[in-house]
Amino acid sequence: MNKPSTTADTLELLLLNQVALRAALEELSLWVSHRGSLATHENVMTALATLDIHAEVIASGIERLRTQAYTQRAATMKASADRCPALEQ
Repeated sequence: MNKPSTTADTLELLLLNQVALRAALEELSLWVSHRGSLATHENVMTALATLDIHAEVIASGIERLRTQAYTQRAATMKASADRCPALEQ
């Protein structure tokens, strides 16, 4: 496995953790708001909006890493085929 692919896989797992934590925090925030603490709810929702923005940027970075990994894999396969004409059959 190449480095961009490993990095993308690791970042994707971290992103999934971030999404899960965001959902849990939102549930807790809604629970708090139903008990009258609207200011706390608003503060949490503001922080969650920041997580959403960061999640979009992380997802974009993962996509770029996946593209880079694919390009590297294709180049490696082509180089192998160039060295060994029998692979082309």
